[in-house]
Amino acid sequence: MGSCWKQIAKDYLWAQVGEPCGKSSSYAREMDAIHFYNYPKDGAANSCALFYDNALLHSCTEPSYDDDPEGAKWTALSALYEPQSEGANDCAGCAQKIRQFKKYGAWYEDTQDFCELDEIFFGSPDYVSDINPLGAYHTGAIVAWGYIEELGKDGFTYIDGNSYYQGESGMVGYHYVAYDDPKIIGAGRPNWDGWLPDEKKPDDIKPEPTPEPEPVVEKYEVCVDDDSWLNVRSGAGKSYPAIWKLYNGDVVPIFEIEDGWGRIDDYGWVCMEYMKKV
Repeated sequence: MGSCWKQIAKDYLWAQVGEPCGKSSSYAREMDAIHFYNYPKDGAANSCALFYDNALLHSCTEPSYDDDPEGAKWTALSALYEPQSEGANDCAGCAQKIRQFKKYGAWYEDTQDFCELDEIFFGSPDYVSDINPLGAYHTGAIVAWGYIEELGKDGFTYIDGNSYYQGESGMVGYHYVAYDDPKIIGAGRPNWDGWLPDEKKPDDIKPEPTPEPEPVVEKYEVCVDDDSWLNVRSGAGKSYPAIWKLYNGDVVPIFEIEDGWGRIDDYGWVCMEYMKKV
């Protein structure tokens, strides 16, 4: 499944921005309809953690949620370190999810170790308890990182459910957070292969093979002022968020060119006005 599955999740997350996602939502009702959790969640719990799980559910490829919701459920649960044998379905809440990520060695507290599509968690001493030792209170999905003009510094772009967006609460929104923001307590990384090492795979569910890397088309050099940089964006256009940056003299491969923008890897795009063929 690998990067293809992650790209589906990323596309799904962006498509949900602006949709209602409060304590009661279509996302919770979808999860309840296939008994994803150990008890119904619609109207019973805040849905930020549930929204992330819903994105994983919709990104399953074999089987897909549209073709086989029940089969996709078990793939998504395993990606969240919730094998069927445990039966606890801890992935519905922030503190419970952190416990599972830690148990399977998929928890990171240094922001330098965070990756795209990791589940980022926010915490506060006000929420610390015996069952929530890190004081986790909110979560979202990292979709980009790098210099953020709105913050004036490097940080993450994340998409979250049950958030405040464009003047309304209980929505799916996208937000920014600086790398050094003290609210960040860590990030969990799903098992994107979809199965735990000690779990038997059903015969009728086979992971999608990892695609072969694309051949390099041409190499280009970045041409900007020495004291400036070139933003690498998540899509072909200035409207897409910057996810990292390149500097004058950097040489990168260009895999394809679209409307004056060049793709340098699976996700990153640069404006070709500032690129010179090597």
